[in-house]
Amino acid sequence: MVSAVQGLGVRWVKFQVPWNWIEPQQGQRNWNAYGLEDGVNAFHNAGFKILLSVVAAPKWSRSIQEEAGPPDDFNLYADFVSRLSQHFKGKIKAIEVMNETNLKREWNTGRPLSATEYVDLLCRAYSSIKAVDPSIVVVSGAPTPTGWNDGIVAIDDVQYLQQMYQAGLKGCSDAVGVHPSGYNNPPDVNWQTYTDPTATFGAKGHRSWFLQATISAYHTIMQNNGDGNKRLWATEWGWGSIENLTPSPAAGYEFFQDNTEAEQADFIVKAFQIAKARGYMGVMFLWNLNYAPVCGAHCEQSAFGIVRADWSHRPAYDAIANMPK
Repeated sequence: MVSAVQGLGVRWVKFQVPWNWIEPQQGQRNWNAYGLEDGVNAFHNAGFKILLSVVAAPKWSRSIQEEAGPPDDFNLYADFVSRLSQHFKGKIKAIEVMNETNLKREWNTGRPLSATEYVDLLCRAYSSIKAVDPSIVVVSGAPTPTGWNDGIVAIDDVQYLQQMYQAGLKGCSDAVGVHPSGYNNPPDVNWQTYTDPTATFGAKGHRSWFLQATISAYHTIMQNNGDGNKRLWATEWGWGSIENLTPSPAAGYEFFQDNTEAEQADFIVKAFQIAKARGYMGVMFLWNLNYAPVCGAHCEQSAFGIVRADWSHRPAYDAIANMPK
């Protein structure tokens, strides 16, 4: 896997770290669960910078067992990321604190969704990480782009980010996470005017379907809260295509069939160019490299990948490798 990433000419890699994999029983931690330690060591030894995104509290820490979410006691999360920071000290450069916490399936506490509660956890984690290694970049967990806003299933991500700032985000993060999805839309279009009569899936008419609109909205909120000099880190983004993978998309992912492999490659390169031109964008972690070899071509995640099940390159891989860095 290291050689595949080296071939792209990039400098950063991301591992998602489900806490429940590492510590399924309280106090019994296996840092190499699912090959985490081996992967960190391999990429560190190859000179890569590493982000760990720490998600999914174990069942023993939660009274609510359905879906994913935080521990009942936020100090338990802070303790875990402290231990993780110590264990991998000198090998990791950044930690993202949770993931898409504006969604119930990622932040199920049995209560309504709450940016205030998330920032409480974030601030505890920030302090515990910095006490171990002040050089680690702490990235706030990226919300998922959505226009759904019932407070139970989801909170609109732009509103959620503003609520995070009202709860104290500025003082508890070094970078702000964002997941600027593009669905079946080019990254450089205006969401208010763009149409595509050939599209089989809508994904139009709302800011959350468009990469450029999402990052612009987030940066505006950061500026309005006196945090405009901080960088946005795109910790998950990309375009899916099922061309040369599988004949039909997974349910809910019909937009995959609107993107050819060539468009996937073109959109990704354009997104990198947009980010480079905007001084407020930081590290960009494309989702994903290699789900197809791991999960199979039929998996929904594999459509976002840039290699096929046999590790042969999709056009996006070569486009990234050949683009100016």
